[in-house]
Amino acid sequence: MPRARIFLLTLLALTAVPMLLWGLPSGISGYTLKTNASGCGACHGGPQTATVTIKAPAALTTSQTAQCTVVVAGSNTGVDIATSGGTLAPVSRLKSLNSELTHPSVGSGTYIFTITAPASPGTVTLYATGLSGGKDGPWAHASNATLSITAVASVEEEIPATFSLEQNFPNPFNPATTIAYALPSQEHVTLVLYDLSGRVVATLVDGIQPAGSYHVTFTPAGLASGIYLARLTAGSRTAVRKLAYLK
Repeated sequence: MPRARIFLLTLLALTAVPMLLWGLPSGISGYTLKTNASGCGACHGGPQTATVTIKAPAALTTSQTAQCTVVVAGSNTGVDIATSGGTLAPVSRLKSLNSELTHPSVGSGTYIFTITAPASPGTVTLYATGLSGGKDGPWAHASNATLSITAVASVEEEIPATFSLEQNFPNPFNPATTIAYALPSQEHVTLVLYDLSGRVVATLVDGIQPAGSYHVTFTPAGLASGIYLARLTAGSRTAVRKLAYLK
């Protein structure tokens, strides 16, 4: 074989090695704050200056599934996502590995997945570590996202005569409070908590429910002390109550 051809093949092989190590088709796990504070710095030489963001709901009911996103700013990105509870499943540009989610190939930095809440109330923490700009680009841990997991609304058999939303008890509350409401007929029901700026902080109920009396236990996670609004909507009827949370 001519020497020039041997040299060219050798050069291509040497160039492919870092590309293979960076691309990691099998993905990588175990490098979030859940298990490894050194993150991407354990293998990559870039600074810890990337922008990595977790977008997830503040609250779920037990066994509920919700869509979440991790965004790594820049191009040629990679990611590792973990959870303290519940189950993660890939939706876009991710694969499962050792109960975590990882990137099978490089590309733009938007990764979509779902989390299914555990069967018991409590809190769940989502972790993510991202790398941007290739093998020796910047990396960082995302700020952890904390999800409050509340029990599914329970129902009493007696059918109430009127629609109502009771004042939560206790109020003020810490660490948890119970919200009771009554439905005289089957309706599509939402029970949503807002802060005073109108931002949704938790969706406690969203679905069709038969007539009955219900109560939901809410345990906030990651919320500041203050006044919040609970809005119950059933068909065309709406009721609002103020909740005071004191840390």
